[in-house]
Amino acid sequence: MAHIIPFQGQPTYDLHVAGTVRTLPLIQVAPDTWIAYYYSLGDTEVIDRAARALATSLQGCDLFVTTETKGIPLAHAIATYTGLKPYVVCRKEVRPFMLSPLTVRYKPITARTEEELFIDGRDAMKIKGRRVGLVDDIVSTGATLKAMADLVRQAGGYQVDGWKPVVGENLYVRESGAVASQFHIPQAIEPYSADIVNAERRIVLGKKSGLDSIRLKAAELGLDIADEQIPAVLAQVKDFGSQAKRLLSDEEFRQIAASISP
Repeated sequence: MAHIIPFQGQPTYDLHVAGTVRTLPLIQVAPDTWIAYYYSLGDTEVIDRAARALATSLQGCDLFVTTETKGIPLAHAIATYTGLKPYVVCRKEVRPFMLSPLTVRYKPITARTEEELFIDGRDAMKIKGRRVGLVDDIVSTGATLKAMADLVRQAGGYQVDGWKPVVGENLYVRESGAVASQFHIPQAIEPYSADIVNAERRIVLGKKSGLDSIRLKAAELGLDIADEQIPAVLAQVKDFGSQAKRLLSDEEFRQIAASISP
């Protein structure tokens, strides 16, 4: 889960990483948001301990992808501890030596406007068809992590199943009616906050949907469905999902709702 605490004027925050403690300054990045800023470059103790701890979970990766600049030492250490595996560095601007670079746009928490992230076309060829581990030294909103994942997909790297952590596109999509009933309590249904990886929470409709699924989707689309009509709408949604063997589109749901609640 994202670690969010009330700001009460405290100047610092103690960060605990792999048995080490670092006292970090709190930096204001928005009118109502402060972050504990960690500058990892040169902190060999934290980098080494973190890399050793992470390496055991990343043995299945063929190579690693990180961004300049602060992610490089951590990626290098992890690559070393997993058996001298290669790693690729995403750049924040196009360099003269780069050939046919791939690019994505993203907005990190410390930036005022959107930025671009690039990967050399030659590095993209190294990624194609391989299992890639994404490495970032700090995860705040997850925007940089998602941008790296998008670049890896462009390069044809191993595709993460939509339902798999940490950047699966469907990880925070909910069809189950029982889960939809707890949609307003994210910590009850999420292994870690969607905010960490900059993901969007969404309700989708199908044969597993429930009454709360219909209410939430109707509110999302601005549809006015009377409470007494929701069971009938749900019955048609379930029937559609069972027969079509897929989820409904928003337009298909609108059509069902209109046929019952004109």
